[in-house]
Amino acid sequence: MKKIVNFYLEDPHLQQLIRHYLKEDLYLWADGELDEFGRMCAGEIDERAVHTDRDGQPRLIKYNRFGDEVSEIWVNEGYKKTVEETYNRGIVGYIRKEIPELGTKGNYLYSFAQGYLLSQTEPGFYCPVTLTMATALLLDKYASVEVKEKFLDHVVSTGEVELFEGATFLTERQGGSDVGANTVHALVQEDGYELYGEKYFASNSGMCGIAMVLARIEGSGSGTKGLTLFAVPWRKKNGSLNGIHVRRLKDKLGVRAVPSAEIEFEGAKAYVVGQKERGIYYMMEALNLSRICNATASIGIMRRAYLEAKNYTFHREAFGEVLAKYPMIKESLVKLAVMLFSGWQRCSIAPQMIK
Repeated sequence: MKKIVNFYLEDPHLQQLIRHYLKEDLYLWADGELDEFGRMCAGEIDERAVHTDRDGQPRLIKYNRFGDEVSEIWVNEGYKKTVEETYNRGIVGYIRKEIPELGTKGNYLYSFAQGYLLSQTEPGFYCPVTLTMATALLLDKYASVEVKEKFLDHVVSTGEVELFEGATFLTERQGGSDVGANTVHALVQEDGYELYGEKYFASNSGMCGIAMVLARIEGSGSGTKGLTLFAVPWRKKNGSLNGIHVRRLKDKLGVRAVPSAEIEFEGAKAYVVGQKERGIYYMMEALNLSRICNATASIGIMRRAYLEAKNYTFHREAFGEVLAKYPMIKESLVKLAVMLFSGWQRCSIAPQMIK
């Protein structure tokens, strides 16, 4: 059976969108970048994804050999390589800073095109990217100059400084989707705040350099309006954990490449982002971005399923003919193609990303 060698070159619809919506200089640069990235996603990144899903899933190393708690999250070397290559291509960074070759910024459309290709390989690789995009949005738009200087350059790194992947921690055991029931609380200290309490479903734990966390400052009101947004570094400057304990990793059905954990804050140093009383509104804005990323990933999954099905039917023979010759097989392929095109239409991400 013919091997799929480049997800980008296999997708004329994506190429058409890129050409139509990007300015000429950005298009010429992005077209070359996506060509190379599409080849990688169909090749070495896909191989790493298979290994990660089957044999190389994240693992929690709770204690070291001396019995001291370390709460380390282990990921395989292929996962780390994919992280490095993907971020260095500007999937997050070039939304908010200049592309060196052009002297101008990229945009969300270019980033979503990368995410679409990456999700055809492993949407679990794209989930941390989504969280990092949301973290960059919140820091860039709402954080003070001091907090930006601490973290933003690392979150949008394309290799020139250490990368801090991002995370957004909302879910607590007693609340679930009822975020207003959250009880993680922030105590005022001389140099800022410290967080105490637990988050029950914290994705990208151990891999993130900084997490955006909703917590309740003592004395604030109840419900969602009493929540403040904090930037919480995973580690201190000396490399030790920032008052964070990982209880366990979640056993998930999907996106198993992403380490999602139950974590406990015990005096975690935290920095307020934006106005204290508007934390929930900031986080909802970040979640709106995540929804677009989720739609992008979903279409990527649909595209890979369609590609594999089409590729198989044009090379598998039965009763002396390839499967694609038979009317019922043709009908099935058409249905898949229509569903995929419908997904593109419903997502409708391209026009709004250039505004």
